Amino acid sequence: MTLPLIAALVAVLACLLVGRSAHLLLRNMRPAQAVVVLALVSVTVSLASGMALTAIAVAVIASLTAVASDGHWSASIIRTEVPIPGWLGALAALAVVVLMARGAVRTVSIVMALVRADRLCRDIRADGGPVVVVDDESADAYTVAGIRGCVVISQRLLTRLTADERRVLTAHELSHLTKRHHLYVHLADIAAAGNPLLAPVSAAVRLGVERWADEDAATGIGDRRVTGRALARVALLRSEMSRAIAVPTVGPLLVRVPVLGVGALLVASRVQALLQPKPRPYPGRAAAFLLLSVLVLLVGVASLNHIHDAIEGAAPYLRHGH
Repeated sequence: MTLPLIAALVAVLACLLVGRSAHLLLRNMRPAQAVVVLALVSVTVSLASGMALTAIAVAVIASLTAVASDGHWSASIIRTEVPIPGWLGALAALAVVVLMARGAVRTVSIVMALVRADRLCRDIRADGGPVVVVDDESADAYTVAGIRGCVVISQRLLTRLTADERRVLTAHELSHLTKRHHLYVHLADIAAAGNPLLAPVSAAVRLGVERWADEDAATGIGDRRVTGRALARVALLRSEMSRAIAVPTVGPLLVRVPVLGVGALLVASRVQALLQPKPRPYPGRAAAFLLLSVLVLLVGVASLNHIHDAIEGAAPYLRHGH
């Protein structure tokens, strides 16, 4: 088996491993640590898989007689040095084009959404603080991503909360804002666009940033049980009040902008996590995942270098300047 094929196999196995273990990692590590590790690892192995597919496609394209003639290298030497079936190269080339397009579209859409979000935050903050209380028909609280960003909380929801519940709600949303949680979510989303095998990682990161904000709120309040009860009550109130006025739980201010909200994902499991002791950091596990991703990336880089060396070796005229 040639190096590009080995690199592709390694990358696929790594993506499957990371995808299958993402939620397990989130359950067994501190959310802040798990989110950072998963976001970085997903981007790294996504790049590695793209490199491996590119190497396969380039190897087959370079072995075509017409291409080799135009490039002044030997097609037979390429086929000997990197024996890859033509049909596999065609599939790899198609996959590279499709996945690159998916990644590019996702990246552009994220950038455009962040620009809209930043414009929205500038408008509603009006040079005030990061927390904006709106008096509308919504019953929600969320953090709007952006360069500065802002936290939006509806007055209708605030009036139904106790002082402790308001503190928990505000601390949770400010954690999203100050720790820039949306960046980790966007990185994982782009990685998943570039390799659909990483979709479970993207979902785990979204849940992870909520757990991260929950833990930050619990630390700020100083009582995990109070924080858990407050989150449960906020989620219940959002649901009840939204049904009562027959509108979605997302406020009317939000039109195609990225947001993170306290009651967005799996509130029951998050409350249950807050009723347990604070998770341990496990730096060894984090280091192992990061090291794995770096090794996979290095194999991907090596596959591209292998193709480059094979083409140079098959091009004596270029090498000797003739």
